[in-house]
Amino acid sequence: MNASNSHTLNRESYGADLCRKLHETYAGVAAANRARYSNVKDMRSAVCAKYMLGSEYQQYSREERSAMARNEIQMTEFGSLSLGSNVYNDPHLSGQVSTTRSDTPEFNAKMLSKQIGNVLQKNGIDLLSLGGARFQFTVNGMTNRLGVSLVSGNADSSLLRKMTEALNSGKNSENLFYNLLYDGSRKGTHDGAQLAKWSLWKDFSDMTGLDIRKSQQTKTGFLFEDGQDARDIYKKALQNSTSVPAQYKDAAYENFEAHVDSALQYDMSQTPDLELSMIFEAGQAILGGSGIDVLA
Repeated sequence: MNASNSHTLNRESYGADLCRKLHETYAGVAAANRARYSNVKDMRSAVCAKYMLGSEYQQYSREERSAMARNEIQMTEFGSLSLGSNVYNDPHLSGQVSTTRSDTPEFNAKMLSKQIGNVLQKNGIDLLSLGGARFQFTVNGMTNRLGVSLVSGNADSSLLRKMTEALNSGKNSENLFYNLLYDGSRKGTHDGAQLAKWSLWKDFSDMTGLDIRKSQQTKTGFLFEDGQDARDIYKKALQNSTSVPAQYKDAAYENFEAHVDSALQYDMSQTPDLELSMIFEAGQAILGGSGIDVLA
């Protein structure tokens, strides 16, 4: 909204636009953090160490590194950002943020390969027994259920079953989904409609405990059978929530409205659930986009 007497951008409106842009930047890594860390203290310590103590971001000023750390922590804890110096000082707004070593695709693929190998071996699967077989792992973002399929080479059904059971044990499949979500978000390879559907579903489910896929999409929003608008349901749950501090509730609701607006660009009834895939071959994770694009 423009100020009526100056034709300059209203600061709050401008800041809200910046928050939305940074929301997209940190959404993937925030989701991965929530899956990775069991408590807030460990998450905060790890994020601060990444930006302030590690070597990956040392090319940025202390103010910029502090802004990135605080924004990642806020997004992880609350799923939203509040307007302040952390927004204006974040270098993600001025262009692509480059890092060294531990935030590169090559490093991430290497670490993911090691983690998957450890999971398989702990479940009695000898990596050498996989030979030159090429597998595709696909995780459904709504269920966190992982499927294993054979792309090429030889593997019998019992091996595929053992691999599937191993990768679905504990939080393995959920962690893999968030790793793939982060990787694809950084590369911009996720399908826009599927990502919009997942983001809306996730936000609504986390806040209300309800499945927004059971609602009816209209031109202006999503209505449930009893006539309630998803926005009203979300707002009431947010008002009663003790997990979102009062100072973040307006921003949280704005972010949900942004998810609704994004989803309304598509026909959600015709949009498949978000599924993310990768290839595993010769003990190596090969990261790609979503769905079958990973094979390209």
